[in-house]
Amino acid sequence: MYAFRAAQAAAVDNNSITSDKIAFGAVTELKLANGAVTNGKIADFAITESNLADGAVSAAKLGDGAVTQKKFGLGYAAGTLFDGVLTGSGGTTTTFTANFATPLALTPVPLLSAGWTLGSASTSGFTATKPSRATLSHNGGVVGIAQVGELPAVAYEDTSLHHLRFARASNSGGTAWSIPVTMGYNTAMTSCQLMVVNGKPTAYTYTQQTNNIECFRASDAEGTSWLSSQLIDSATAPPSFTMVAGRPASACKTYPYQNPSVLRYNRASTADGDFFSEATAITIDSTAGSGSIVSLAVINGKPAVAYSVAGGLGVRFAGANDSLGDTWGAPVTIDASTTDIENLTLLEVNGRPAIACYD
Repeated sequence: MYAFRAAQAAAVDNNSITSDKIAFGAVTELKLANGAVTNGKIADFAITESNLADGAVSAAKLGDGAVTQKKFGLGYAAGTLFDGVLTGSGGTTTTFTANFATPLALTPVPLLSAGWTLGSASTSGFTATKPSRATLSHNGGVVGIAQVGELPAVAYEDTSLHHLRFARASNSGGTAWSIPVTMGYNTAMTSCQLMVVNGKPTAYTYTQQTNNIECFRASDAEGTSWLSSQLIDSATAPPSFTMVAGRPASACKTYPYQNPSVLRYNRASTADGDFFSEATAITIDSTAGSGSIVSLAVINGKPAVAYSVAGGLGVRFAGANDSLGDTWGAPVTIDASTTDIENLTLLEVNGRPAIACYD
């Protein structure tokens, strides 16, 4: 019986079996000899779902290379859409509208990236939406942002009550957030930097009215409760903090009792970053007016600063000689012509210091 069926298969002319020659469900497993279905026996677009009985075609029934994409009739199509229109990106929701140049035979079922929700879909196109902005407070002032436990988090001033608040997103995209918790009280905060120190979220704030630099530290890794704030230093301009060899470090323009005020560096005395000893503070630049705008970063494993110098002396850079910042090299003037700087950032780019500033 097997030889007879094989002989019958060999006698069929190439491309003679077309979809209109096969009754619905007619092709069952018993009708096919092992290896009988070869590429030449199948007309292009002949194989449709309705012509095959359940379980009819097993691997043994197919010759090598018999079934190619061109042999299948019209059905579901897959692909990536490279063109479309985004609207509403400046608000709380972004909408993507896709219009097909040629209508599809069937309504598509788009597979969307995480965070997108399908709106309407038809043979001519589809729409999808994604939250683009989450509102935490209508009274937010100065803000610090960081990643806490692999989720976005912010520390900010509630200007209506002068409270410092903390909130953490409930998803990695930052489209939904936990209820903000109060970290402490702060009057007219000027700057805030949020970071994770020794496994717990920690915020360093500066208030120009009092010249105080304070440390607000959570008692748990998620930031659901907070300890009392600690006064760690005084300055005449907003400081800059970053992690140096596992501990927070600061660069700031000192309080006027050091006359004239100078730019100095200090690394925390404790792993929690809530105490900075005056004895470990190091002067980076004693030029009057140094550090009104300052940015501290780690460059090639060593702390470094970029900063402004008042009196039209422009932007300077200084780097430490070691990984802890115990000793520093002489400051270098980067741009003497840049004056009236309002913002400045120092980063490492391809192993070299890079400075961006706004004046």
